[in-house]
Amino acid sequence: MTLEHAFSTSYGLAIIGEAASRIPRQNREHLAPELPWPRIVAMRNLLVHDYNSVSHAVVHRTVTESLPELRTTIAALIARLEGPEGDLPLEGGD
Repeated sequence: MTLEHAFSTSYGLAIIGEAASRIPRQNREHLAPELPWPRIVAMRNLLVHDYNSVSHAVVHRTVTESLPELRTTIAALIARLEGPEGDLPLEGGD
């Protein structure tokens, strides 16, 4: 993995973690309890605040092993929300 690729990959993971952190906790747990929400947000915090200790091997493993499953789960969730019964109840703010 080139340095440029490592930076862009880390930035993408940070954006995913930031987006996850903005979903109210009760909504996260209600809509997709199988996702490791705290770990997703923790990865973002590590990448943004403690970047000197980031292991590129961990980033690579996250992207190759965890991200495909996350993408599948989020795509299914979006389909549920936008589908004919897309009126899933959501809780208020965090």
